[in-house]
Amino acid sequence: MRRKDKEITDQKIIAEILDLSEICHLGLIDDGRAYIVPVNYAHKDGAIYIHSAMNGKKIELLKINNQVAFEIEYKSGIITGEKACDWTALYRSAMGHGTIAIETDTAFNGF
Repeated sequence: MRRKDKEITDQKIIAEILDLSEICHLGLIDDGRAYIVPVNYAHKDGAIYIHSAMNGKKIELLKINNQVAFEIEYKSGIITGEKACDWTALYRSAMGHGTIAIETDTAFNGF
């Protein structure tokens, strides 16, 4: 991260962001191109759980390449200004990458 003064490393704050946010932006690869899809999620013990139908583009892409990136933001907002350089965004976010495992057991309850 370029701005180390903006980086959040406190695990309690990261957990708060994950607890209070509602949407995860999941990044996948589609034929060499980035593909981002908003998804519902939950988290527990350092894992993020994504709810999904068992078919569709997201699942097909994950079957080809299960390496993903994600971004979750909380309380976003824009501060406007007179000049373009006066504008800024306010938010807290958690970002990461990992491997997705597709769970097909309908009785699965990670919680």
